[in-house]
Amino acid sequence: AKAAAELAASVELALRVAVEQIPISSLLEADPVRIPARAFLIAGDNEDNDYEPLVFNPASRPEAPLPSWISINPDTGQISMTRRPTASELSSQLRIDCDLFAAEGVVGRASVGIVAQKFAGSAAPWLNATASSAEKYTHSALERGVWVGLHRHFEAVYDFGQHRARQEVRLGAWLEVMTRILRLLRSASGANLELGIPTR
Repeated sequence: AKAAAELAASVELALRVAVEQIPISSLLEADPVRIPARAFLIAGDNEDNDYEPLVFNPASRPEAPLPSWISINPDTGQISMTRRPTASELSSQLRIDCDLFAAEGVVGRASVGIVAQKFAGSAAPWLNATASSAEKYTHSALERGVWVGLHRHFEAVYDFGQHRARQEVRLGAWLEVMTRILRLLRSASGANLELGIPTR
């Protein structure tokens, strides 16, 4: 359980780093870019806050309102563009804070950044964030069933033979895979799961 919790913290950090610089080009790709809510949930007293929030609500700030060219789906957290921004509208970085609501109220606040820059190859932040988590997974003390169960998910974003992130993976697909890994790790750390080991 401890090894799963430690690896979950690494994956959570990778998700947070990845969405600090979301290129607008990623919002035009087929894979939807969704806010990885689980990486921003506030741990409760019993540390069981691990679920998708009911509502994603961009925080309203008079000095920095959400621009008209971008939107966030309140149900899924998907970030979309209603139109391509002009150079003056996105000269550097757009910072968006989004409150995450559940039945009991606000359960977290996600912070993401949108940039005009298009990253080439391994320079993409999400690819840079992959290696650390993948290597920690490789050398972790996870229960064997958990380790095996996670391997195919990590393989989708990391080439273990070449020891590098798969550069063809787009941000939307990467977020989906890493969010799934985080969910599985938190389940394993909280319930001592042994994924992939058959029961008799």
